[in-house]
Amino acid sequence: MPGLGANAGGWHEVTLTKSDGTVLEGTAITADTNSQTLDLPEGVECLLLYEGGAVTGTTPTLDVKVMCRLGSSDFIQYRLIESDVLVDLPQMTADADHCTAFKWNGKEMRIFFDVGGTTPSFTCTKARLIFKNYPR
Repeated sequence: MPGLGANAGGWHEVTLTKSDGTVLEGTAITADTNSQTLDLPEGVECLLLYEGGAVTGTTPTLDVKVMCRLGSSDFIQYRLIESDVLVDLPQMTADADHCTAFKWNGKEMRIFFDVGGTTPSFTCTKARLIFKNYPR
């Protein structure tokens, strides 16, 4: 898995890539893009981190959403089981840094970058998923 590194206390960090393996950090996102698929154990604590960079275009928007797949179904937007709240970052229209913490209760995960506007382009300096893998 590209960018996987273990840190003290069982924390791991994954550098997000496009589904074709292109690292998202430093790459312009100009159209809807899926990250690689991540197979995480159920019950891990996660932190999704996005650090903005250059933003161009007319009224550009970027919605970053956590998607999940259970079994052989299609990916759907992930909701917290306890509160039925969608897990995503605030919509971005300019250079901004955002992160969100959540507990993972799915199987396979990917991050969906939903781009809108006229000739939009978002280049991030950091796109990471950080998670704590508890021993079983």
